[in-house]
Amino acid sequence: MQALLALSALLLAPVQEKLPIPESSAEDFFILNFSEDPREQVSLLDFARLTEEATGLHFTYEPEIQARLGSIKVVLPGLLRVPKTRFSGFARFQFFVRGFGWFEGEPARTSPVTIRPVPSSLVRVAFPPAELVYGFDEQEHPEPVVFAQPAGTKLSGVVLRRPEAAQGYTLVTGLSKAEAILIDLQGTELRRWTDPEGCRGHWDQATLLRNGDLLCLDPWNETLLRLGFDGHSVWRLSLAVHHEATELPDGRILVLARRLRVIPAIDPSRRSVDHLVAVVSGDGRVLEEHSLYDLLQKEPVVLPVARPRELENLPPDYGVDPMHASSLSWLESPGAQEKNPLLRSGRVLVTFRNLDSVALVDLAEGRCVGAWGKGVLHHPHDASFREDGSLLVLEDGDDPRLGARVLELDPLTEHVRWEYRAPFPGAFPSSGRGTIQPLEEGHVLVGSSNLAEAFELTRSGEPAWRYVSSSRPVPGVLGIQRVEHYEPGFIDPLLASVQAPR
Repeated sequence: MQALLALSALLLAPVQEKLPIPESSAEDFFILNFSEDPREQVSLLDFARLTEEATGLHFTYEPEIQARLGSIKVVLPGLLRVPKTRFSGFARFQFFVRGFGWFEGEPARTSPVTIRPVPSSLVRVAFPPAELVYGFDEQEHPEPVVFAQPAGTKLSGVVLRRPEAAQGYTLVTGLSKAEAILIDLQGTELRRWTDPEGCRGHWDQATLLRNGDLLCLDPWNETLLRLGFDGHSVWRLSLAVHHEATELPDGRILVLARRLRVIPAIDPSRRSVDHLVAVVSGDGRVLEEHSLYDLLQKEPVVLPVARPRELENLPPDYGVDPMHASSLSWLESPGAQEKNPLLRSGRVLVTFRNLDSVALVDLAEGRCVGAWGKGVLHHPHDASFREDGSLLVLEDGDDPRLGARVLELDPLTEHVRWEYRAPFPGAFPSSGRGTIQPLEEGHVLVGSSNLAEAFELTRSGEPAWRYVSSSRPVPGVLGIQRVEHYEPGFIDPLLASVQAPR
């Protein structure tokens, strides 16, 4: 009875008034109110019953599947407002990201819809229609689906600082909002940047350029934005940015972007995500675009891109993301090249999460010249080379219960020289996001969006510094997208320039 009462409370009456949506049309909405109390979160089985009530569909599943649905909690961020006409697709996506396919009979409205498991490898490469990824909050703006975050301390700010911590400043990019802050070693906020035009969105990355300008990637609004250190807008470029950008020595900018295209070798009818490396001028013009799929195909033996398994079980309106480029970095280390001639300055290291690999591409030669990780890495999300030529990688891992890990590999032998995993299973989650940055003395700065925190690891695997985002308790917001460390010699003059009297 309590479960039914909770379900009735979850699905509120449809909104009676008409609410504005894009293109000046209007439609009714359902309001969903998900509790943040773990004891009150509904199961996926309850969500199936809710969906039947909301859509008129009828689900069928085997007893063992029913038991599994009952054991999985639906964790969504508080109040959602979902258009009635999109509720079926929204619900289908909630099942799919939790590992269950939705198979309709003919005709769909009268025949039962069968729910059965789909392989995690298929979930991993699926690219759903954008409107299905989002719910709608009380302001009718889309918010990202947020999954369960581990319980932990409510302390915020710098909660650990040891003498061996790297001196300097940390730039923190917020998750689920267009905002970045600069903090010192004690956690004092020194600067805060937001979009000066007030655009609602989120920044995948904010990074400081050599002259102190802030470069921001806003994938929601498909915008690359350059701000002055004082926060004024320098330029904005319309570009389907994704995850990361880096400045070249000559002031040009490399940025990951993506586009949808039909790739017959992957699927002759579905659209696939092709990830790009775009070269942007310092004044905000696209100079070049390089298809990473085409670059890999020039040397298919180095890193093949195969058709994902069981695409026939993917919903018909979904695309496929066979590669998922999640980070890039520009090589400019003479020391690394001396250790390994393959690490020539000017080449680009790209992390491919869905290929379980990192690859080295040469844009001038138009090909992939090296790849690492097959059989060693599992869902890598960020990577960079150290000065000694070793490869530092952050990976999600195969099992979210174990958490992520940081690896240091010898790229010549793929031998794991060093690794870090949290001392308790699941204590270091980093699903789909997270960053690493090599520091002096072998230290590593790690950002974990799932934990809403950043920490600096010593070579012994002990934390030397730890920062917890103050936005962690906010419903639907995890807090940190990425972190970057900067030396005092770079930041101090910039701070002085904005504090000096005009």
